[in-house]
Amino acid sequence: MLLTPLRSAAEHYRRQQRITAKGLLAARAARYGSLQGLVDAFLPYQLAMAEDAQRSTPQMLDEQGIDPAPVAQVVASQLLGVASDGRPLASLLDYARLRSDFDMIVQTQLADVARQSASLANAVRPQVTRYTRVLNLPSCARCIVLAGREYRSPIAFQRHPRCDCKAVPSDKGNAGDLVADQDEAFNFYKPAAELDRMYPHLTVKMRNEAGIFSQEDVFTVAGARAIRDGANLNQVVNARAGMSAADTQVRGRISAKGRKQTRDVYGQQLYITSEGATKSGVAHKAMRERFSYAEGGKKLKSPRLMPESIYSIANDDFDALRLLKLYGYVT
Repeated sequence: MLLTPLRSAAEHYRRQQRITAKGLLAARAARYGSLQGLVDAFLPYQLAMAEDAQRSTPQMLDEQGIDPAPVAQVVASQLLGVASDGRPLASLLDYARLRSDFDMIVQTQLADVARQSASLANAVRPQVTRYTRVLNLPSCARCIVLAGREYRSPIAFQRHPRCDCKAVPSDKGNAGDLVADQDEAFNFYKPAAELDRMYPHLTVKMRNEAGIFSQEDVFTVAGARAIRDGANLNQVVNARAGMSAADTQVRGRISAKGRKQTRDVYGQQLYITSEGATKSGVAHKAMRERFSYAEGGKKLKSPRLMPESIYSIANDDFDALRLLKLYGYVT
């Protein structure tokens, strides 16, 4: 589900989905033959992705009332046979040993050649001065936070493996007209309890493998609860970047796994974050009315608690809301 009102962008994404699905099947079928046979089976789908990006760029501009005329023609076939990191495509396809790794490489390379082609299509149109990051749900929490961000064309935004966010070209700052809001993205997912009722015979792993994700899968249990309680989605997601112990990512989604330790705060072992706690941060502005500064006057004495810690120490829902406000998750 591509979250943009542009029909041409949504149709472009659906075509790319179909090409990717066919390309993955063709690559799987050719995987255990010769390496050159695998590359030969893969190249037509690379070309299809690149050419579709070339056709779609002027359509998206035209729908916005922007002159789509280029000053030069892109030769999409020049993008074939090369992996997105610059190595020969054959060496990358030969690298994978597990089927999951192979599938990820195939899907990522098809998505990347489409992005490269779209970037070139933007470059030959001087009227394109920026482009907007648009979500295709389901997306990871970090991509949801970044949705709607504008970039100067043709510099590509950062992405993780299997990321299928799209870049919509434009000539003006109209990001708000090109993307849906974060509430719509969050509500695209259902709470885990609702999925449990809908799919009583499926485990969480089975649901995820089928592409069905809950709010808890994407934003963590405490994060999803905090957002439902009114917390700012950006604050909840970004807080995990500054956790006192490492997070891991699973398929691009935020995961609560990988935390090695908690910190001793107020005599309890709690999770904390440094994100947003500097003087310019949202959390700092909320916390400074309640907590004093440490020596030097740059940091507050009290650390910022993570949502899971807030819910673990809160006496009730009212107290949890009070703490969410205190630590800058709710305004």
